[in-house]
Amino acid sequence: MIQHRTLAILYFLVALLLPLSSQAEPPTDPPATDAIQRSIKLALELLRDPAMAKPDMLESRRDKLRALIYGHFDFAMMSRGAIGSYWSNFTQKQKESFIDLFRQTLEDAYLDKVESYRGKGAEFAPEQRKSARIIILDSHVDLGGTPIKLTYLCLETPQGWKVVDLVLEGVSIIANYRKQFQYLLQQHEVEEMLEMLRKKIESNRQARMHVIDEAKAAEKASNL
Repeated sequence: MIQHRTLAILYFLVALLLPLSSQAEPPTDPPATDAIQRSIKLALELLRDPAMAKPDMLESRRDKLRALIYGHFDFAMMSRGAIGSYWSNFTQKQKESFIDLFRQTLEDAYLDKVESYRGKGAEFAPEQRKSARIIILDSHVDLGGTPIKLTYLCLETPQGWKVVDLVLEGVSIIANYRKQFQYLLQQHEVEEMLEMLRKKIESNRQARMHVIDEAKAAEKASNL
């Protein structure tokens, strides 16, 4: 009798505990843009690595930055946005050329600047889902004690979530370039504008290599 009563009490306690365990919060899924956030943080860590800041490592560091970041950007969508209504005037070959040239233009404009980064990293705010396929991702990047707001406009594509615009302190990078490119296309043919971009990119490349060569020479002289 006592044994039966003990079993009854045990069953009663188990019955009480089961609902509690079933009410435990399920594990939360990672943010949709988790891969983007992780890659950006890794890129900033790479930039803070003093070993990668040596002149002999600068090109290798840039290659590593490309590998970390580029896969998370939809350069085709960004290029189309930067050209706007003139996009239909481009042939398929011209579109492909512009996508590559615009990627290099963005690299020259922004990678050169961030390569001197010595801040503490980036903090991401919770995602803001604007629609089923659009997420706004706000971040604050520390620039040596001066935080700046950088917002990523992310679009869901068949290849996953991709960045399609950057908003720096309230200014859209794509909208800013669209003004510049549309002004050029009002004055020049598409092929002329593409050639202007090629020359500008080559000029930037030569200037960058000159800076690297000078840094290598200075380091060599300091070791004598």
